[in-house]
Amino acid sequence: ALALTTALAACATGSFVHIPAPPPAKVDTTVTVQRPREHVFDDIAAALARGLFTISAIDRQSGIITVHFADDPRTHINCGTFSVSASHALSSNNNSRTIDAASPREQYYLAAPAGIVEVNRLMALEGRANIVIQNRGNATAVTVSARYAVTRTATIIDAAGRRNYFNETVGANTGGHLQFNEPPLRCELLGTVEKLALKAAAD
Repeated sequence: ALALTTALAACATGSFVHIPAPPPAKVDTTVTVQRPREHVFDDIAAALARGLFTISAIDRQSGIITVHFADDPRTHINCGTFSVSASHALSSNNNSRTIDAASPREQYYLAAPAGIVEVNRLMALEGRANIVIQNRGNATAVTVSARYAVTRTATIIDAAGRRNYFNETVGANTGGHLQFNEPPLRCELLGTVEKLALKAAAD
């Protein structure tokens, strides 16, 4: 039986290729506009609410708005793509796919030393942003800073039904990037919340 299992495993072939995300464009974090601070404050707060961010603190006097968000990772990060394929010499099926590496949920198959394995992978993103709106003479200055945290979990199931579990959470601030360790994966921040707040200030 062991010899048969080993022989069958040897028939499994496949590939796993990661195409990294391109370097991101620089994300601005400050803007100064010739508008009254009260109007800028209201416009930013309204834009954040429309964007489905949760406003957890708002202080008109100090000019600070704090928001939290839990969103589809693809809205905020780019992790590139994976091209995966797995096939077995005794089967006509060839499981080939291209996967967005930041997608919230994926199921795919890989060729491993023990044969073809099933991978169920989840990506979940949470974040927090602080928007500071201050008078600068006759103008208004807006500064945005954000913190992102992404959790990647995976369940790997082999042909015998045995399961291995992986879980890793990484974080990064505005202007940085996310780096997962095993397997290695770099994700670039898109600056979505920063762009939204600064655009609302300028409109």
